[in-house]
Amino acid sequence: MTPQQAGQQLRRRFVDAIDTLNPDRVIFFREPEARLYNLLHLYYVEGFSILELIEELNLSRRQIYRDLKRGQNTVAKLLYAQDEAPTKTSEPVTSLSDVTSLEQELSQLQYHFHLVDICQLMRNAISSVTPLCRQKDIQFRSSVPSRAIHISTDKAIAEQVLVNILSQIIVQIAPASIDVSLEQSKDAPLITAAYTPTSAQAIDLSTLSQLTKQLDWALQRFKHGEQQIITIRPNTSACTIMVIDDNQALLQLLQRYLSNHRCQVLTVPNGEKGWALLQETRPDALIMDVMMPELDGWELLQRIRSNPVTQDIPVIVCTVFNSAELAYALGATYFLHKPVDQGMVSNALKQIGVIKAHRGRRRAERRYAGSSKASR
Repeated sequence: MTPQQAGQQLRRRFVDAIDTLNPDRVIFFREPEARLYNLLHLYYVEGFSILELIEELNLSRRQIYRDLKRGQNTVAKLLYAQDEAPTKTSEPVTSLSDVTSLEQELSQLQYHFHLVDICQLMRNAISSVTPLCRQKDIQFRSSVPSRAIHISTDKAIAEQVLVNILSQIIVQIAPASIDVSLEQSKDAPLITAAYTPTSAQAIDLSTLSQLTKQLDWALQRFKHGEQQIITIRPNTSACTIMVIDDNQALLQLLQRYLSNHRCQVLTVPNGEKGWALLQETRPDALIMDVMMPELDGWELLQRIRSNPVTQDIPVIVCTVFNSAELAYALGATYFLHKPVDQGMVSNALKQIGVIKAHRGRRRAERRYAGSSKASR
């Protein structure tokens, strides 16, 4: 097991332990019996900051910290009890189907969102299925723009989704024809595959549906006369956050923090590459370090504010230096002093209006703590 997989397993155990504290009966979510569960779930699972917990649960800061400590001790005892439980003399048999199940495969996937040319992704997918087209005597007609259309997505997984859809269609319709197009609509790129099936058996989109949901793509299938139409529309409405820092561990940490808010995260290892990428894309917000080689954060911030293309991008300066006044004087939108936690980052993005808390919806969902498991 890799360190990353071990970390994921520990997190699942931690969340499961919190879930065991969820009251079985339906009670008001601020009652003492439910409060501990809601506090732990909001803080550790949903990433609420201390300030948000105070507002959400109507508790004092002292009470929040006291209950958090009590909750941490309770969860630690639960995990310790699991580890100390007597082991069986014979381990359960794990079959090949268990380790190759869809759920197992999907749980191992690591999503890394970067700026990707979806036109090139389409050309790569078409190239991959071309030998199959020749073998099945398929007439393949495609229309893909020559110019680049950039979206934030996981390149490897997105390409496999496209290849899998096209290959399934080809196998089903042989010998016939397929029309595939990619066009830039008003809101987002739209991929369309139109074909006339030669068998009554429909293409299985169950696995692809789960993958496209993780990519935040909309996958649809419908009939138009005798033709079957499959469309894919990547969601470009989710906010895009660019993070510029030469600390790779911090880049990974911030990417994990922001994934809870369905943000598209672009990670950049230094200021020069960050400045080059800003010429190609406009993120909804930029989080950047100050102490970086070649082009430091202060110079980069001045470039951003003096360039008409980038001057309106919200910039969060995140540094170990206690230099908030300098950051604001140079045009920073918000300042974070390292080390940072998930709540601090989330709060900063909420303060500048990039992500929203959706408190009304969350309160409605948590009116009764006993129903929270079902709602998830």
